[in-house]
Amino acid sequence: MIYKTLEELKNMPDVFWQTPGQLITSKRKAEKEFLNKPTERVESVELGEKIAAKLIKTLDKINKFKRKGIALTANQIGIPASVCVINVNGILYFINPDIVETSKQTILFKEACLSIPNKDFKIKRHVKVKVMADNLVEPVWFGVDTVSDELDYQKLVEAITIQHEFNHTQGILICDLVEIKQPIVNEHTISRNEKVVISKNGSTKTIKYKYYDKFKKEDWILV
Repeated sequence: MIYKTLEELKNMPDVFWQTPGQLITSKRKAEKEFLNKPTERVESVELGEKIAAKLIKTLDKINKFKRKGIALTANQIGIPASVCVINVNGILYFINPDIVETSKQTILFKEACLSIPNKDFKIKRHVKVKVMADNLVEPVWFGVDTVSDELDYQKLVEAITIQHEFNHTQGILICDLVEIKQPIVNEHTISRNEKVVISKNGSTKTIKYKYYDKFKKEDWILV
């Protein structure tokens, strides 16, 4: 069942909040249309927290059935609310989230989505984002300062996941953001001995630019 308004949630029995939700996917036209609608702002943090708790229960159920889920937004279980949960470096939830600032550096990253089974897409993402939400005292930065061999990969994934879930609140799926597979072009001319960062399937390397042609043939891209 897809809930059309948040008003319906106010009268839902306790059992509704104590049980996992049902994941909806883009396979059916009606559900795809629902997922493509921007979510509604939640009036209270209390209601947002109840929705977040249901999302966490849903993720736990999904992962028990050996489907790897690290994040979920309310509209993925039929609730048109601007609430999402993320579990990369521990559980985070955001009520009425907004990305208020982003890094200049971006990366092409392979992503999957629970609502788009058995597919993945390469999406351009910022490596760091600043997030504001009703349950945060002040805006918080997530991600890494730059992509390098020494980067904290989990922090990068966390920032990318936040962007993924924020897109859900805007009614945007990763299949709507598919990028043409091509290297990111640097704005300045790169010298042969200049060190550059390359990426493939979420992994990164630092190499001298003169060796890039070899890696390019193996689908590595400049970031």
